[in-house]
Order: sequence, then C-alpha cells, then structure tokens
Amino acid sequence: GGPIPLQSMMTGLLDPLSTSTERPLKWVFTINANPTEAFERACKLAVTSALAVTTLVPVCIFKGEQNYLSDWLAQRGVRIIFYSSEPSWSPSIHRAFLTGVGADDAAAGNASAGRHTSTNFRSAETMATTFLRIDIPALGFVDEYVLYADVDVLFTNDVSLAHFWPPPAMLAVGTEAADRPTRRTSRGPIFYSNAGVMLLNVEA
Repeated sequence: GGPIPLQSMMTGLLDPLSTSTERPLKWVFTINANPTEAFERACKLAVTSALAVTTLVPVCIFKGEQNYLSDWLAQRGVRIIFYSSEPSWSPSIHRAFLTGVGADDAAAGNASAGRHTSTNFRSAETMATTFLRIDIPALGFVDEYVLYADVDVLFTNDVSLAHFWPPPAMLAVGTEAADRPTRRTSRGPIFYSNAGVMLLNVEA
C-alpha cells in the first residue's frame, strides 16, 4: 500500500465528530515536486484560501518524492497521494509536448517559443502533472463526486455539491467564455470547455 496512511486516505469515511450528514466535498489538485515559483505561490494561495473560507477537504496528487512543498501541504492538513512513478500514458504526453512546442525548441529548453501559450507547454513534466487528473477514478476515492480544480484558483466562498445541483451524470465543466462562443457552426455556437475546474462523478 505504500507510505499513505490508510485511515486518512479512505476518502469515503465520515468525520465521527461531525454532526452533518453530508460528507464534505473533496477538492483534488495536482502539482509536482519541482514547480515554477509562480505555480508554487499559486498552490499555496489556493490551499490557504480553501482552508480559510470553505469546508472543502484538499487532496493533492503529488508527482514526485516528498520534499519541502509536500511537507508544507501536509502541515496544513492536506491529504497527499504521492505519484512517484511515471504513468503509463507518459509517452503520449511527451509526444504531445514535442508536437505543441516543437522538437528543436523543446531540446533547447525554449518552450515559450512554441505556438501554444498554455502553461501546460512550459515543460513535459508540467503537462504530465496537470493530466494526472485523468487518474482520479483509479486512485481509490469512494466519494461519488469530487471537485477538481487547478492550483491557479482562489476560493472566496464555500463550495459544496449543492452548488452543482442537479449533479452531473459524468462531469460538469465551465466554458472558456460565458458570454461568447468559441466558434460558430451550422449546428449553432460551440463553447469550448475548460478542464481547470470540474465536478467529477467518480463512479461513472
């Protein structure tokens, strides 16, 4: 089972001291052991705001070995799932990174020269870390629903399952722009989704 305390990671258990019958919603996020300074600051701000104004239970999928950042998270009660090995889909992510950035720029460490402005194209490691979200259904969560959100968020109010009522059959995501479609087709306007914030039906 590895170094993860079983009791703290059995994510379906209710707090025995809680008088509420509703299980708090878990906020799952990903980060690696060597983030950029900006990502590290964003992560700490997101966690601090979640703990200050929400009842969310933060759960971090941590790519890499335990270090100062995972210790900072653990000291604040964040539940951590260490992902020390490379996922089976890693080669596909690496190919996508090279395609998006360009092999020459990637080899030169010049990801910013790529034709994409997404932060996912800063490095193959960053891209692989953000895509760890696709493994959430395989990580042992027994909650029916969990909230996934990237670390570049700021919580200003509580978030619960009631805010997504009725809950989705599979997942719920927002659009890139609420007031205008990404493009129009003969079938009508198309709004591209943003997977940076999702409510996931883990059982689906």
